[in-house]
Amino acid sequence: GGYVNLARVKQAQGDAQGALEALQTAEDIAIRFDAMKMDDSYVGARKAVLSVAQGDLQAALHWIEERGLDKRVSLDRSKREANNASLSPFRVYEQMTLAQVRIAQGRSDKALEVLEPLLQRTETTGIITFVIRILVLQALAFQAQGDIEQALAALDRALSLAEPGGFMRSFVDEGEPMARLLRRATSRGIAPEYVNRLLAALDVSEYKPVEEPSPPSPIQPLVEPLSDRELQVLRFLTTSLSSTEMAEEMIISVNTVRSHIRSIYSKLGVHSRYEAVARAKEINLL
Repeated sequence: GGYVNLARVKQAQGDAQGALEALQTAEDIAIRFDAMKMDDSYVGARKAVLSVAQGDLQAALHWIEERGLDKRVSLDRSKREANNASLSPFRVYEQMTLAQVRIAQGRSDKALEVLEPLLQRTETTGIITFVIRILVLQALAFQAQGDIEQALAALDRALSLAEPGGFMRSFVDEGEPMARLLRRATSRGIAPEYVNRLLAALDVSEYKPVEEPSPPSPIQPLVEPLSDRELQVLRFLTTSLSSTEMAEEMIISVNTVRSHIRSIYSKLGVHSRYEAVARAKEINLL
């Protein structure tokens, strides 16, 4: 898991070679220690995502063929019709990656065939990061088809789920295609402050953010209130994200996230993530 997260950071920093080396290390460790097949499939999916980002579509298509994903998606669809059981997180990630590759391939129709039923099944799990990711991919697929209305509808849903927790990386990683869609969102008045922050993070030079007043922070019955950044981290504590994944989403360092978490624990008078969430709910911070 550590080397996979390192690969994401390296890719975000523009270090393609470093990202590839980190994933190769993760794969070597999985082989050396006879890791579970599910772990191995996750590393393979991450390599496919990296291949798409680096423009090596053939490598990603080879991964799809090697994993037999098209047949597996059809099998999952049949199982769903017979038994509406949820997919494992590894299988969800694999199918999201399949859809991402199909979008890059110019087969948005195939991507949507995967994403629409996947969204229905994932919404019942409560894993918000997956739901946001699927909606982002749907938005990009609809945009690629020229269906801007449906693209904006999917984006609007993704933003409404992402904004309370301050999720950033799910959008920023998509680069210029997402920037184009976000600029369209501004013309519709969709989540203007949050969209401005995302566009600023994307560093779209031709876009000048509109100054928007910050929303008021919740009234806090604490001697020393939580800062806006700490409130954002507090909302992340309700998810399954690790400190590294929180840092990636917020586009800050892991040490900064950990510093915020220590401060949250101190101000709330707690010693664990579970206690922090429970205490925050008691005093209506969540």
